[in-house]
Amino acid sequence: MKSVFRIMVITVLLTVSSFMPATAAVIPFKDVGGTYKEAVQYLLTKGITEGISGKEFGTNQNIKRGDAAIFISRALELDVKRAKESGLTDLNSRVSNAVNAVVEAGIASGKTKTTFDPDANITRQEMARMLSNAYNLTAKSNAGFNDVSSKWIQDVSALKENGITYGKTDTTFAPTDRLTRGEFALFIYRAERVAGDTSAQPENESYRQRVKEIQAKWNALQPRYTGPILKEKSSVKPPYKLGKASNEALVDALNMTNFVRFLAHLPSGITLNVSYNEQAQAASLVNAANQSMTHYPLQPTGMDDRLYNSGYAGASSSNIGFGYTDIIESIQQGYMPDSSDSNRESLGHRRWILSPRLQEVGFGYTLDANGTGHTAMKVVAPQMWDNPSVSFETIAWPSESAFPTEFFGNRDPWSVSLNTSIYDPSRTSNVTVQLIRKNDGRKWTFSSKNQKDGYFNIDLESTGYTPYTVIFQPDGIVDYQSGNLFEVKISNIYKHNGEQSIISFQTTFFDLK
Repeated sequence: MKSVFRIMVITVLLTVSSFMPATAAVIPFKDVGGTYKEAVQYLLTKGITEGISGKEFGTNQNIKRGDAAIFISRALELDVKRAKESGLTDLNSRVSNAVNAVVEAGIASGKTKTTFDPDANITRQEMARMLSNAYNLTAKSNAGFNDVSSKWIQDVSALKENGITYGKTDTTFAPTDRLTRGEFALFIYRAERVAGDTSAQPENESYRQRVKEIQAKWNALQPRYTGPILKEKSSVKPPYKLGKASNEALVDALNMTNFVRFLAHLPSGITLNVSYNEQAQAASLVNAANQSMTHYPLQPTGMDDRLYNSGYAGASSSNIGFGYTDIIESIQQGYMPDSSDSNRESLGHRRWILSPRLQEVGFGYTLDANGTGHTAMKVVAPQMWDNPSVSFETIAWPSESAFPTEFFGNRDPWSVSLNTSIYDPSRTSNVTVQLIRKNDGRKWTFSSKNQKDGYFNIDLESTGYTPYTVIFQPDGIVDYQSGNLFEVKISNIYKHNGEQSIISFQTTFFDLK
């Protein structure tokens, strides 16, 4: 284990590489980025929208019913000029053809027999009906939202079941809320994927199923506690006081641990150990008192031996962090990325959390005299070797099939841990990794003899009881965008029977939220 520093540095990358289809138009809009970038790129390429001006898409502006009809008519390539008159009397020349076409196709209807109200903001439930009709989306079961009436529930359920949107919370959809142009673009893009447009379709059925599983697990385990981390405050000066994390904060941290293990296709049944919590809390206290971060802390002046020994034991057997606002942040943005130069050599924090022998954890958090947070996550115990190992062939991060963008950044190394009961760790000199971004064909090749495409290492230490871990980090990736499909191929590896083997898998990134 190595310590995680949270270094606040903004890096400007001069070499930019991101997915853009060969036929795609460059996004001219200054207000499009992040979650909506790929969706707007697709709509622009397909001629579905031109934006509200040459420089703005209007991402955060509410979309009107008339504009929604225009988007849909263009996406489905409806013959708007030949559409019969709908009898709606409040249509202007800009929207009339599109509205007539979607009404004729049974995609939308007026507010009354004679009015469409094209300048009114479309609601989320109206959007659900329009998209479910447009793309023939159906649902096998009720979505379970308690704020959606029977009139709209089938349409809303169809969107959730097909991965178009998952609602505002587990139980609410906010059906009468307004919809932004960015959100509508994203929902159309996802609907186009479901409909099978290959230019918008990075996934197969196993991908869609995995996304649903991850979304459901996130809905169950995502952090919800917003109160104080400490139930009992610590004192980092004599007389020292250990402090105690609130049960809610500990449960959130445990849930985050189980969620990242679920992402890696590992069992998510890790539990809290009370004595581990005490050692982790003592570890965070000792480091905070010393205003340092080390697995082997000195005894602070005036601290009794019992408290210090507990802190030392905790620090030497924990992932530790410095500068994080809470325990959750240290896991998601510190331990799992392990992206600093000193940590990526072994990815020790990540590998202990993803250990096939991990069963129990403990957490601690203390603010030092300057108000800076010190965290500890106890993950190592003498009896771990006696724990039964999870059955696995490989443990990958990012993992196979589908992976949320929120849990992997452009500076994060990829890792694949091989089970040494299957694969021979003594024959690694010629191991080669090939990473291909399938969207645009960009390829990276890694080996001990070729690191021109990025960082590469094979760590054979027993960290996390995964003593054969292949680590690689491609150069030139600005960010991992929703829809980016990557193929990983690890060759020149050998099984213990001498058989040469290849490990390969694909994963598609998606936006969890």
